[in-house]
Amino acid sequence: MNPRKPFIKIMFLSLLLLLAAGCQRQAEHSAPLVKSGPEVMRHYRKGPVEMTLAVDHRRINAAQFFHLTLRVEGPENYAFELPGPDTKMPGFSNVGGKLNRPILVGKNRIAQSQTYILEPSGPGKFKLPPLKVLAWNANKDKAKAVELMSTEIPLSVESLFGPDKKGVLSDIEPPVRQPLDWQLWAAAGGGALLLLALIIWLWRRRKPAVPPLPPPLPPAELARRELQRLLERQLPEHGQVKEFYAALSAIIRQYLERNFGIRAPELTTEEFLAELGRRPRGTSVIAGHRGLKQEHRHLLRDFLIHCDLVKFARHQPEVDDIEMAVTICRRFIDETDGSEREVDDEKPLPALEYKS
Repeated sequence: MNPRKPFIKIMFLSLLLLLAAGCQRQAEHSAPLVKSGPEVMRHYRKGPVEMTLAVDHRRINAAQFFHLTLRVEGPENYAFELPGPDTKMPGFSNVGGKLNRPILVGKNRIAQSQTYILEPSGPGKFKLPPLKVLAWNANKDKAKAVELMSTEIPLSVESLFGPDKKGVLSDIEPPVRQPLDWQLWAAAGGGALLLLALIIWLWRRRKPAVPPLPPPLPPAELARRELQRLLERQLPEHGQVKEFYAALSAIIRQYLERNFGIRAPELTTEEFLAELGRRPRGTSVIAGHRGLKQEHRHLLRDFLIHCDLVKFARHQPEVDDIEMAVTICRRFIDETDGSEREVDDEKPLPALEYKS
């Protein structure tokens, strides 16, 4: 057991306790300043439609704003019309707000809200005028809309000078000296030490640099490896000749797609041969490749038709036919990969017999 582990745990716990004490001390000072929820909340209902009007404060001073939220809720097939930001409210100027998009709030019900930021014209007592909301079935006539009207809400705005000052400014008072809060400083210092310890711990546990990924294999090399893995499975020896020819044909088709841009795996043999006939000879998507020669096209055609006869026509190839198909597959890849690989061009390509 590492003798330093208990010490590290005790240090972490001590720092956490100091940090929590400082946060609690700070929260005690700031708690009286926090208010949650609106001071005014009015609810209205008519039929399936509900409306809520919320005001954050009943009383503010002349330098503050009232924040209103008007919310309407109804069936999901209803449409709503809420008072816009240009709605006139005597004694106030609408200096902001936003119309929110309808949202789902329950089973088959939606809600939409509009916010307002009201600036009072000055100190005094005001009444927030009634606000009207229309709600109607979107599949029916708007003339049959449900109308909801809020009631007046009394609000008060106090002067910045207070009720007894009558506009006379007081002299600037000297700054108040704040007592030293050792708990706050201890929490700050403990938090700094905790952060430093965390940085050191993470630095020691850092992972070594990940080596870059190797470059992708060329299409021809990838096809050769797939062919070798197929031969190692020895499917013909286990009586799975049809599966062997399907995999062999898939290797050639995927190689053609990777090397020449022909969507061979997605096409039938007839569609693929038609697509191959429309391409000019020597066309390749790989720069520097020679493309397909005429003899390669004929060989490919015979090879794919031979594979289809085994896969779909229940043709039973001999052992020599299987070995010849593998030879043609490997020879075709070697001669069309566009590399400088040595190929015996003087040896003629084998031919496959097939029934049309």
